[in-house]
Amino acid sequence: MPLGAQSVVVTGIVLNKQDGRPVPGASAYIEGRTLGGSSDSSGYFNFRAGEDVVDSAVLIIHHIAYDTLRMPLKKALGRHVFRLTPLVRPLEKIVVEVPRDRTLLANDLPAAVTIVEASEFEGRGYIDLGDLLRTEKSIQIEEDLSGRKSLSLRAGNPGDVVVFYNGLKMNSLYDNIFDLSLLNVEDMSQVEIIRGSNTALYGAEAFSGVINIVPRTRQDYTARFIQKIGSYRSGDWNLQLNYAPLENLYLNATVKEAAYKRVLGDKSGYLENRSRYYSGNILYEISPSSDAGKVESIGLMYMRVDSDHQNNSFVESIGDDNEIVSLSYKKWSPLWQNLEVTAARQILNNRQTLVDVSGTLERRFANRRLSLNVQNRYRFSVLELIGAYQFEDNRLKFS
Repeated sequence: MPLGAQSVVVTGIVLNKQDGRPVPGASAYIEGRTLGGSSDSSGYFNFRAGEDVVDSAVLIIHHIAYDTLRMPLKKALGRHVFRLTPLVRPLEKIVVEVPRDRTLLANDLPAAVTIVEASEFEGRGYIDLGDLLRTEKSIQIEEDLSGRKSLSLRAGNPGDVVVFYNGLKMNSLYDNIFDLSLLNVEDMSQVEIIRGSNTALYGAEAFSGVINIVPRTRQDYTARFIQKIGSYRSGDWNLQLNYAPLENLYLNATVKEAAYKRVLGDKSGYLENRSRYYSGNILYEISPSSDAGKVESIGLMYMRVDSDHQNNSFVESIGDDNEIVSLSYKKWSPLWQNLEVTAARQILNNRQTLVDVSGTLERRFANRRLSLNVQNRYRFSVLELIGAYQFEDNRLKFS
């Protein structure tokens, strides 16, 4: 340090002791006096102090994010680098609790909700859920050559939308995308579209929104047959049967087959898709009630969809199958108010075969999903308690 006749120059560089980076904004001063300065962006500081205080003065270097350094000024004059230890301040423990009742919490979320009833899309010629949702605002449907349809909300990514069917998550474990053509619109009671982030309720995959499909469990007719014919050599037929062999016991079954064929523009080949849908429901109302919310019931649902795609220009074959089995129980009583228990299993498979001059390439994905949901709500005057349990086991096999 250069020394003057009447004063000394106190100078140095302040560094972070852990990573060696400069510490800007640190205060360097003489304890008990107004003499001092602060470090610049490179950690450098300097100021003048009277020569008469060198032997007794104490240098203090202070920063709000670091432990304060105290050192005799006489010793500090022989140093050029001062290292500060980052200060770790313990914070109070914070507990965040999220209610498990999705309906209750959904009312507090800034999301736009649209509910499409079956009466609004029956008889309009929609082939699958992708065609139905194509008419909704802020929804974009993407269809590839294999006929696979995925959706995105508000210009987001297809992998940011979660699709539920009867409370069971349908998204593939491989890319978090569900093919909308693997659902039969004739089996749907209503479609609920929830726009906006729902990660607090459904996980990080629901960043753009949620699509919830409520299946039909009861019909007001005994038999119904639908035949549709359209362009691109397309068409489908759908047969639905409903029967009540006993009081409060309802059975229904659906069979549907759809196909379309598209000739390529250069006449070099064609694309052909065929889909087969099978579903069945058994609903028994143990304690019927005029109030739908107070009915005690047990239900069994089965659904299977097989889809095949052929592209003869590349000798390509793609197949998908989606199978769901679920068992549900609902009960209302003064003690067990709105108790709902649902157990479900889903098998979602995809296979692709491509034949060219180099040989045959085959790829397969197998999704297995098991889920158990238990939810109950208690109401005591103005007090409401909600309890829920959810279990899910997911497995993905690639070959």
